[in-house]
Amino acid sequence: MNQRRIFKMLMGFFLVFWCFGVGYFGSTVGAYDLPATGITKCYDAEKEIPCPKPGEPFYGQDGTYKKGAPLSYKDNGDGTVTDINTGMMWQQTDDGKTHNWSEACEYCKKIKLAGHADWHIPTVDQLGTIVDFSRINPAINTTYFKSKSEWFWSGSSTPGDSKGASVVNFFNGGLGYYGRTGLIAVRCVRGVGSFVSSFVDNHDGTVTQDKAGLMWQQDPNKKTTNWQDACDYCNKLNLAGKKDWRLPNIRELESLVDRKGNNPAIDSSFACESGSYWSSSTYVESPTTAWLVGFGAGSPYSLGKSSTNFVRCVRDLR
Repeated sequence: MNQRRIFKMLMGFFLVFWCFGVGYFGSTVGAYDLPATGITKCYDAEKEIPCPKPGEPFYGQDGTYKKGAPLSYKDNGDGTVTDINTGMMWQQTDDGKTHNWSEACEYCKKIKLAGHADWHIPTVDQLGTIVDFSRINPAINTTYFKSKSEWFWSGSSTPGDSKGASVVNFFNGGLGYYGRTGLIAVRCVRGVGSFVSSFVDNHDGTVTQDKAGLMWQQDPNKKTTNWQDACDYCNKLNLAGKKDWRLPNIRELESLVDRKGNNPAIDSSFACESGSYWSSSTYVESPTTAWLVGFGAGSPYSLGKSSTNFVRCVRDLR
């Protein structure tokens, strides 16, 4: 068999495999790692502090670990910004107008920018990827984006309410719901980057979130705690023979939300109290507060660190 014939056979095999791969694995195209929160500083119950070491009070918070893919962007110089992590291309600035939800969807569908006509309104999870929780007013990297500190539309419906849609507040990065007749801003995106988790019950009190490379505590602690005690609880947790548990950051905790679910808005692999759960991320505008996720509707918000809430710990698999 000569080299040319061997080459043709190999190319034929490659093409068959490639076509099969595109068809079979096409749903994973555009997947990305969970972005970091952007938070690198550490805080006690009131103020910024040097990041604590293991065994010290407040160890285990967001700034201690700095988990997630770094927030990284490219200014394309044509009114667009590419997110290096997700691969999505964003409108650098909105049109300066407010729209109701239908108008916002139509605006993104019709916009032509930087030679592209395939823009669309982002899902709430896509829109949340450009939130920088280390910033405030606006909670976005202003080196790359020109953004008002306002609510922005997503294309995601409000769970259980066909008259509402999910919105992201770029003052602080919070998420909420808005009636579709309301008038707020919109920022368009192109690309289908998405983080789609699947969960595996390990039948040992833990659940694996494969795409994120995380293992979760299946049952939350039954007793609510303040924020400092939440960090300490996870630091000391011994579960399924593992001792390297930590309190999840706000991005990780939000990744558990089932956007189609309601009360609780979480995958059925988890036992869940439909209450609020601490993240390890301080709300930087007010260091006496920290971010939580309410798993009744799946909304993040901030609350005083002295309040008591549920805890679900996480550990890294990679």
